[in-house]
Amino acid sequence: MPNAKVLESKKAVVANLSGKIKEASSVVFVDYKGITVENMERFIAAVDDKEQSYKKEYNRVCAYAQAMGKKKAYAIVAGWFVEQFPKYRTEPFYYFNNHPTLIPFQPSNNKENSEPELAATGTGG
Repeated sequence: MPNAKVLESKKAVVANLSGKIKEASSVVFVDYKGITVENMERFIAAVDDKEQSYKKEYNRVCAYAQAMGKKKAYAIVAGWFVEQFPKYRTEPFYYFNNHPTLIPFQPSNNKENSEPELAATGTGG
């Protein structure tokens, strides 16, 4: 049995998360295991179009994520990547013949992620 202090701390985290989930209009859980920054960059370089749309958007997301701090940066970038390339884990070769429409990155609407503002909109970077 965990000590009382640890248990109370975990209860507070669960209560906080439960409140956020109850208030949310939707919830998405993503498993980022195995998706490294290096893997994301290699994949984008391999499947990108002539205009390098994915790379430009990836760089834009990275710039925003870095401004949000190290603790959040990876989750922000990997979250965009998984949304942009949902078949990455199951059918990665799909993207060599199919180029899905670019999904412009939109920061979360919660206060915690509202600052700083994105420097640019769309895919310009």
